[in-house]
Amino acid sequence: MAFETNRRRFLEAIALSGADLAVLAKADQKSKIPAFGGVGQSSAGDKPENQASSCLVKSADAYAQFDPDTVMWTCGSSLIEQRLQLRDGKFRLVSLKNRLTGTEIAAALDSDEFRFVFAGRERSGATGEYKLKDYRQELRPVPKASPRIDAGVSLTVVLDHPQFEVALHYDVYASTPRTPLGMIRKWYAVSNTTERTQPLTEISMNHLRLRGELGPRLTLHYWRGGGEGGPANELHSDPLADPLQRNRTFYSTEGAPGYRADDIFDGTSSYHPYFVLEDAKAGEGLFFWLQLPRSLVHPRLERPLSRARQLPG
Repeated sequence: MAFETNRRRFLEAIALSGADLAVLAKADQKSKIPAFGGVGQSSAGDKPENQASSCLVKSADAYAQFDPDTVMWTCGSSLIEQRLQLRDGKFRLVSLKNRLTGTEIAAALDSDEFRFVFAGRERSGATGEYKLKDYRQELRPVPKASPRIDAGVSLTVVLDHPQFEVALHYDVYASTPRTPLGMIRKWYAVSNTTERTQPLTEISMNHLRLRGELGPRLTLHYWRGGGEGGPANELHSDPLADPLQRNRTFYSTEGAPGYRADDIFDGTSSYHPYFVLEDAKAGEGLFFWLQLPRSLVHPRLERPLSRARQLPG
């Protein structure tokens, strides 16, 4: 797999925004999904009574489906598929698969779809006490500029906790000749349901745990911006066969001393929020793009404000 070394062309070629996950592999138009149809929506409860909600919602090769018997959501396209499950009060990613190669990427039951510290206690999908409040799967709106395209599908899952509510949203984009990537965009919102204002800190989009045998085969590709000294304004590649490279922290808005983090296209000394995990031998990988909300960044853009918020009751 060849990687573009010019940052602007690299981003334009990938064409992702928000918090995205994409499979990198050659598109195979022969990949198929089950031929079902329908629109799903639930009512509150551990297992929604609306059995029709198990129907699969489709837009070209993008799809989302709910299984009320296992309380599991499956969504993806001909290139990528993920499965999310609420079981024993815990909500986790149980499968992330490259459908072209059949490669299972996630370590089963070990990946959290969200993590944060609420009222001083760490909370994640694995900490439990969640009940299904609602969910919805539907077609994404067609943009006015491209009225003939298949825009994909969306899935929203709302979880109720004794102290808060978590609403997770997934956009699954349909493959087209112009965008031949399996792409899922995700974000979530936390609402305080207690009677007191509570701090919300240490927010993480998700903890994706890869299958153990994948680690030594992967190379991490990332961008660092400009500034004095080198290397800068270029793509960096670190093989993860070295265990010391597998525990890394990148501050996307923290620049080198004397420099500020500004627009990512202008060149900075910061790490930028897009990463590639490549298995060169298998010819596949994952692309991640993370977008930090402006409300969590200091106005001078020196570094994140510890990602803290106060949620009123």
